[in-house]
Amino acid sequence: MKRGRKPKLIINNKYHCPSCGEFKPLSEFHRDRSKVSGYSSYCKVCRRPIIQSLNNKIKTRERLENPLRFKAMTKVYQAVKSGKLLKFPCEVCHTPKVQAHHNVYTKPLDVVWVCQLHHAEIHWMKRKGLLALN
Repeated sequence: MKRGRKPKLIINNKYHCPSCGEFKPLSEFHRDRSKVSGYSSYCKVCRRPIIQSLNNKIKTRERLENPLRFKAMTKVYQAVKSGKLLKFPCEVCHTPKVQAHHNVYTKPLDVVWVCQLHHAEIHWMKRKGLLALN
C-alpha cells in the first residue's frame, strides 16, 4: 500500500463515487492502477462529462495551433465521403484499415494511405530527421 493514502472502502463489491454519492458495483468504475484500490475515484457516468470536456479543450487548442492541418484533414474526410478520393490499402504492409498522411498541408488531397503503425513511424522518422518529405 502506498504511504499516506487510505484505500477507499469496497463493500460487497461496491465502491463509492464522491460525485454522485452512490455506492455502485465495481463494473461501473474504470480500472486505475495509480489508485490504491485499483479503481477510478469517479464512476463511468460521472467521469464521462469530465473526459469529454478535456477532449474538447485539446481539440480546440490543436485547431487554433495548426488550422491548415485541420482544414486538410476536413477536406480529405469530405472527399472520401463524397467519393472524390478513394482509400487504398497501406502502401507499406497493405492493411485495409488506413489513415491519410499529408506530406504538405497546402495540398490537402495529396495524401499517402498508411496504417496507424506506419503513420506513427513516418512521423517518428520526420521528428528524428531521418525522413524529409515535401
